[in-house]
Amino acid sequence: MVVLERPDFLAADDLDIRILELLGRCRHLKVVATVCDSRGVTGVTAQDVPCDVITIDDLRLTRSDALAWVETQPYTPEPGEIDRILEMVGAVPALLRLAVSAVRTTARGPGRGDRIDRAVEHAVQRYVRTSVLTSVDVVDVPVEVLLRLSAARELTGATAAFLTGGEHADALLIRLERIGVLAHRYQKDGSCWAFVPAIRHALHTVAEESGVDIRRSIETLARFHTDRGDAVAGARLALDAAAWGLVAELVDKHWVEMIAEHMDLLREALEALPPSALSDKPAVAAGRDLFLLAGTQMAFNAPPLPDEAHSLNALGKSPDASELLTTWCVQSLMLRVSGEIREAAEYSRRLALISRKVSETHSDATANLPIMHLQWGITHQLAGDFAESNLELNVAYRSGATQTFDFIARNAAGSLALNWALVGEPKRAQKWLEIERTHAEPIGWMEPKVRVAGIVAQAQIALDRLDTAAAGCWLDELGVVDAGEELWALVTYVRCQHALRTADAHAGLIHLHRAVAEHAATFRNGLAVPLLTAAEVDLRLALGEGTRVLAIARSADPNDPWTTVATARALLLTGSANDALDVTGRHDWLSRHHPRAHVECLLIEAAAHLRNANTTAAATAWRSACQLAESTGLRAPLTTIPSSTRKALADETGVNGELAPLGGSDIFPTKLVVVHLTNREHAVLAELAQGNPISVAAKNLFVSVNTVKSQQRSLYRKLDAHSRDEALAAARTLGLL
Repeated sequence: MVVLERPDFLAADDLDIRILELLGRCRHLKVVATVCDSRGVTGVTAQDVPCDVITIDDLRLTRSDALAWVETQPYTPEPGEIDRILEMVGAVPALLRLAVSAVRTTARGPGRGDRIDRAVEHAVQRYVRTSVLTSVDVVDVPVEVLLRLSAARELTGATAAFLTGGEHADALLIRLERIGVLAHRYQKDGSCWAFVPAIRHALHTVAEESGVDIRRSIETLARFHTDRGDAVAGARLALDAAAWGLVAELVDKHWVEMIAEHMDLLREALEALPPSALSDKPAVAAGRDLFLLAGTQMAFNAPPLPDEAHSLNALGKSPDASELLTTWCVQSLMLRVSGEIREAAEYSRRLALISRKVSETHSDATANLPIMHLQWGITHQLAGDFAESNLELNVAYRSGATQTFDFIARNAAGSLALNWALVGEPKRAQKWLEIERTHAEPIGWMEPKVRVAGIVAQAQIALDRLDTAAAGCWLDELGVVDAGEELWALVTYVRCQHALRTADAHAGLIHLHRAVAEHAATFRNGLAVPLLTAAEVDLRLALGEGTRVLAIARSADPNDPWTTVATARALLLTGSANDALDVTGRHDWLSRHHPRAHVECLLIEAAAHLRNANTTAAATAWRSACQLAESTGLRAPLTTIPSSTRKALADETGVNGELAPLGGSDIFPTKLVVVHLTNREHAVLAELAQGNPISVAAKNLFVSVNTVKSQQRSLYRKLDAHSRDEALAAARTLGLL
């Protein structure tokens, strides 16, 4: 092995050629070259020679590296101290050594954190003054030029030329790289250089002490990048300079781009912006409240949103329509995040009307409309308004695809797939999933959020095809969703359906209750309530809890398609076929497109008519259910009635419903026993549950002991119990307690 230490100091343009010649003569030789100017060895890396390139970023210490090294030093850090120091020195080994040496003698006790910060800052500044500032003389770079360059986070030839006003800026940067002041990085669009952040900050201190207005230089550079179309670089520098007016302006104009690809920057900007900088930027103030207050309160003042269509149209034509639309859109999102789904949906409905006029009269505002339509579509989805959701999501998809906002187009396509999968259109859902795959997956923080809708749709489609194994794989891929995931109720519903179809209703019920408990603060209205109520009814029906199910069904929304199906099924299985028919007959399915609920209601009607010996009506309902199931691709709903009932209907009509198997185990029992207690029996049961003896129960209920004994015997008979413990256990199982 040959180690070449800093061969880039040699005034030789053919260093890489010499290394290649050496390797050619000695086939088994290994060469290690440590360089700051990597251009001298680019010829080696470009050839077909096995080699590894270790960059400065690779040499930065990990937390475990730092802890392992600190254990060899006469220094015992307090919890979290090493993380604090690593962040300050940028994990650079040389700076970490200096920092640890500086903090070893720092006094412990209150205020130690502040003392460590000061010690590390002073150590880095000493290093800059004694090493960095003196080394620039070696390559003939004035200190004043170095201080000007420190305004930049990243340096290119163009940036360096702008800051120094000189020519040959690339050569200047190469000289600074050669002495280790700058680190060279390769990017797709060319080379760039950067200071170690800790050294850059220390240079800022030196600049201020030298009378250089470094903040002004940074702000000027921020405007330079902004004028060249790089709003992200401009915003980062504006934050460094505390140029709040420019930060607010850039966030206001480019928040869609930042949400998609630079969420860390957007959050940092919103956290840093002082209220005084937002007096003329209500949309940015609204965004700050949304991100930082998580929808719990609204500090910005927005005018009330009108109700009348003519007022909304007039607003869409007004000069400040674009800004107001953004502000109200954020307000609707805050309502949604706080759990006021219905109110948020009503806001979205009105805002969509304004947006049509804005797109006609304010061409400069169209860039923000795709993400607004996407959010309105999601709001309507969470409200259960699938028709309006599909309308907004279609607009979001088309405009997002046209403007090449892949994250919007992909999110809209996945959300459309989920809508169609939920209502019972798996064929349409599959088409949107295919469209979703044509758009690139977002990277960073958005990736897990954008993919949720599509994966849940895949799982629901698999369940509808009776492929529980595939559904399980999709749910495994999804994993445990984040606590802040807005689609949590839809995810929970599909998980419950999977549990139902894999004969694991008890596990599904536990998962449902846990999910509802975690989101109790926002579980008030919208799709989540009827959807998960229906899921609970189905799970409890599968567990045979007829009495408890009827209690839940009685309190459910009678006009919602999800709870209509669940209530009708509960009535049918508990022996009330006529009541089940009454519930299913309330809906006009022609005016509400919901194939899943429609098919299940038709199946319930067929089974109910069959129990009533009305074979003609049963056959009609069965034929309609099979036709609708076949046209949509729904198989699973056909298995929600007993296989014996399906066989009887198939024999009667000659339509065997080939989409669903006639054999196999049933999801629900064919019939459930329901226990009805009188008010007096309920009162006695409550006394028994409290552990009261009969004499105390009689006194509390103002009746004789014999009356309580009589009610107790009646309770035991209805609950098929022979003791108090058995009666209480049965009552809890049935939901009577």
